[in-house]
Amino acid sequence: MKKVKNKRTLGTIGKEQFDFEISKEEDIYLNCCGLLKKSKEKKMECEHSTYSEWENGIQKKYEGTNRDFLEEFSRYLQNLININYPILEYNHLVVSGLISVSFSILGAEFIRNWGFQPNATFWENYIFSMVMFCILIGAIVFVMLITFSPVKDQSMRIVFLKDYKKVIDKLVECKRIDETVS
Repeated sequence: MKKVKNKRTLGTIGKEQFDFEISKEEDIYLNCCGLLKKSKEKKMECEHSTYSEWENGIQKKYEGTNRDFLEEFSRYLQNLININYPILEYNHLVVSGLISVSFSILGAEFIRNWGFQPNATFWENYIFSMVMFCILIGAIVFVMLITFSPVKDQSMRIVFLKDYKKVIDKLVECKRIDETVS
């Protein structure tokens, strides 16, 4: 029997049911916060330049919807947050492991292969050791930059989702108050 793949993902559900494209909305958010990468910034034209304008844009986008829709959307956003937390925790674990391993391996190589040479003068040994130490620090910084980038991106996605959910929850509360007053 042929297995049928489910084509509905959280991304397609967000796009179809809530008019929410996570990558596009996240880029708008990061642009408002001044954190969008330069390569994406040039391609994007955004009407929101501040956080409050971004928040008002979301409120205008969803102000004509009913409370049930907004509550369902809030649950959808919470689901996205819950899915992204374990990924972030895993990334933290991987980053700390990579940094530990890089310090261990590069430090051991530095001590074993780049130590003092018996035939060299003190200044030759000193200069050689300082150059190798700078190379070692450069290699460690390079490893850290490569490993921290995905963690930073994942952290920013969670912050974005929480802020978006906060705006939607505010709208839900306003609708709830309006319903009780009416």
